Amino acid sequence: FATVRDDVSLDEVRAAWQGAEGSPPAYASVETVALLRPVLGDFAGVLTPQGQLLSAIESDPGALAILPFDQLDPRFKALTVDGVNVLSNRFDIRAYPLAVALDVSGRGASVVQPLLRDVILPYTNRDASRLTQLIMTGVTAMSRVTALRMDQKGYDYPSRVISDVFAAADITHISNEVPFLDDCVADPTENNLILCSHPNYWAALEALGTDIVGLSGNHVNDFGREGARRSLTWYRENGIPYYGSGFNVNEACAPLLWEHHGNTFAFIAALAFWPENAWATTDLPGACYYYDNRELLLALVRQLSEAVD
Repeated sequence: FATVRDDVSLDEVRAAWQGAEGSPPAYASVETVALLRPVLGDFAGVLTPQGQLLSAIESDPGALAILPFDQLDPRFKALTVDGVNVLSNRFDIRAYPLAVALDVSGRGASVVQPLLRDVILPYTNRDASRLTQLIMTGVTAMSRVTALRMDQKGYDYPSRVISDVFAAADITHISNEVPFLDDCVADPTENNLILCSHPNYWAALEALGTDIVGLSGNHVNDFGREGARRSLTWYRENGIPYYGSGFNVNEACAPLLWEHHGNTFAFIAALAFWPENAWATTDLPGACYYYDNRELLLALVRQLSEAVD
């Protein structure tokens, strides 16, 4: 994103909306202004057609765009407002200051409500039953000094601060670079590049609510092909979905399909780095090597982009 800012207060939004001195410029469409005038007051920002908001604020650093939820684009950064995150699966609409509702009350309300019900469909532009929150991490390797600290302080030690955030996601995806082996011993030697994790360390990933594990790192075969087989077997026996590695190249390059709230996903991963003994072959385990399987992978991406959301 073009900004590192995460939160804005309602007072700041209102000041920008009303064109207060020293406030960043606010951009909004005519339709949004009509909806939010009762909440934010008269608009003194820049009226912008809905489809031009992104390009407008990209050329105006620090500017705020106010737009309907259903018009969000992944290229926008959705700021929390007074700490309330409209993208969260724990979102409470009653706490969100920019929510606008139509209420019918008073004499005759019971007659008017049924007449309006079909006119205002859909009832909301934010249907929580169709939303999925996905968190994907970068690579992890619970080895060396990290492993030593886990042995000393508890197997969930690396996750204690962040577990609440990760576990709240509907899908928590971890990229794990090293094999799980029951005879793995922590080796904190500085130059040790042969890495593994003891299955006890899974407690750290379990505390994060891990649902999916990507196995496309170049340390997956650090303990040889047999170590890779043992680790993959451990994942299978514990019912942990994985992709990016496999018992052979076909499995390693195969997509992992996922569904949540009617939203469909396909996960594919490949390794574009050495060592060669980390690459899966027709009959040996390892990661899907990108350059040997490039055309297959690109064809899969094209095919799956039409099949999943």
